[in-house]
Amino acid sequence: MSGIKFINTQREKILRISNILIILGTCLNLSGMVGEQESINIIIVLSYLLIISCITVVEYFIKYNNIRIMIGIRSLATQLLICSEMILLAYSNNPNKPSIIETNMSVLMIIILLSLLGYLKFYTYILSITSVACYGYCAYIIDNPEMLRNLSIYILLFSICAYLSTLLTKGINTIINKNKQYKIDIQEALETMGLTEEEFNAHLDLAKKNKKRGNPTVDLFNIIGDRAQETLKKNVTYLMEQDKIIYDKLGKYIPEFTPSEIEIAKLIAEGKKIGEITEILNKKKSNITCQRTKMRVKLNLSKEDNLRDAILKRVIVE
Repeated sequence: MSGIKFINTQREKILRISNILIILGTCLNLSGMVGEQESINIIIVLSYLLIISCITVVEYFIKYNNIRIMIGIRSLATQLLICSEMILLAYSNNPNKPSIIETNMSVLMIIILLSLLGYLKFYTYILSITSVACYGYCAYIIDNPEMLRNLSIYILLFSICAYLSTLLTKGINTIINKNKQYKIDIQEALETMGLTEEEFNAHLDLAKKNKKRGNPTVDLFNIIGDRAQETLKKNVTYLMEQDKIIYDKLGKYIPEFTPSEIEIAKLIAEGKKIGEITEILNKKKSNITCQRTKMRVKLNLSKEDNLRDAILKRVIVE
């Protein structure tokens, strides 16, 4: 699985979990099992549910598939709901409001953790800062010594979440960039061989079924097909014409050739005919033909084998 695919799969899971938690939390709230049941609280919850429903409908009809933004919007909307209830609770006469606000902070921590697991650096920062600020404001309004003491703990916890989000995002960005470069490299390689990705994968599957062994480079050259081989030969020829593969290096690829044969081999690889070679080297045709015969023997070629193809293949494989 590629890095980007893994990230998207992870975010899809987080989105599904978020939707389940939203439905479950809203039902529990409206049923009176959690949260205040004052009219203003019910209105806030219903407004929140309406906003989430509208967002979901819009996403469905416009085929919106930016999962990162989808998770972020739900996280911010849910935090807005919880923070609103916390502030209303701070101004209420409920004797249990400090403990209820502490519970709400735990829920906010879960939201932030989901954002962290979804690799949402920006949203994690916003959620962390807003949550701590809301708790601090509630502690100030209620003037509860225990809540004020706990404020430093929440600052530490939410700061750690923000820091972890930074580390995760940095790692994910590295994976994404490497994945992009990998795709570029693969595409360039396929273009060089004149193959589509499907064709190349088909050749590799065939090689695996045949259980090929030996030199991996030679095996690859043998399985990529005539069209791709011809493309590679053309590219090597171009490089030789541009003097990127120069005369003295050809001896490294074919050490059994003499200096004179290497000189002829270079011209053969460039696509020169016997007549052109005789003019360039100022040698007799019989001399060139004789040396070509010796070169064929050294490369163990049969009558049907093409000398130029054999030279190019040695250059490519080596």
